[in-house]
Amino acid sequence: MAKREAYARGYACDDQDEITIGIEFREDEDDAHNMPYLARTWANEALSYCGFSFLEAVKFLEKKVQQVYPDRAYFIETERDGEGVQVFQPYGLPRDNGN
Repeated sequence: MAKREAYARGYACDDQDEITIGIEFREDEDDAHNMPYLARTWANEALSYCGFSFLEAVKFLEKKVQQVYPDRAYFIETERDGEGVQVFQPYGLPRDNGN
């Protein structure tokens, strides 16, 4: 099978702001079924706590991913009124993890 990337995604939005986070997904892990929920929870926390600052939201989410899933690829996207920031940490992807 060809190499591919897979991400568990979470999304949060309010009237003006949107945050999406994706975390490298490995379906053979015990907590794989919880990863989309965790990603959504973190996106909601970033939206609530960062008072919407693109920079603060990215820093907040990067810290969460690095604490729970070190060396795991991730992306973060923020948007407000058609403007935003996208961060992608690939860690050498695509990885051929058998999926």
